[in-house]
Amino acid sequence: MGEAGTNKRLSSSTPAVRDSARDAGCGMPRRSWLRRAVVRLQTLAFTVFGTVGGLWIIGIVRFLFPNVGNSQRRVIDVGRPEDYPPGYVETRYRDRYGVWIVRDVIGDRERIIALKARCTHLGCLTLWDAANGRFRCPCHGSVFSRFGDNEAGPAPRPLVRCGITLSASGKLLVDPQTEFPDSAHRDNPPGSAVVVDRPEPTHA
Repeated sequence: MGEAGTNKRLSSSTPAVRDSARDAGCGMPRRSWLRRAVVRLQTLAFTVFGTVGGLWIIGIVRFLFPNVGNSQRRVIDVGRPEDYPPGYVETRYRDRYGVWIVRDVIGDRERIIALKARCTHLGCLTLWDAANGRFRCPCHGSVFSRFGDNEAGPAPRPLVRCGITLSASGKLLVDPQTEFPDSAHRDNPPGSAVVVDRPEPTHA
């Protein structure tokens, strides 16, 4: 009787032991799945933040150095000399190409020049102040003459002179990637300005 009772108790407890073992076995895959899910979420978060950070850095670099990574030389057709009256500053190429086109008088002749629109202090895009005939930097207050000479503020140099030539068909072609030293504002080396003869006055 004692032996039979013992066997009965053992047999009745066996399913409970099996259920407990089965539950314990089921818990391991569940915890493992949670760990994998957490790792995947962390990887996704790092990927997203890394991508956003990389795009932000690229945007800053392109803002400060617009020609970085652009190996193809771009020449801009900005029209004909007669499109620019004396003393005129063309502003429509600033946003897209980062240049100003200026026509000014030197003695009995006139010249057309192309200036980089970026301030020589920290690279902010300058603005044309037509009322005062000056370029102004909105970031730190530098002021430049209509010809690009630095007149006030922290900018250490004049606005950079770009390459500009007159094609055989009479078109003004600007090459923003060709930059001249500061002395170009004084010496006007070939390719830094297009000299235009002033029309002779007509007499009735």
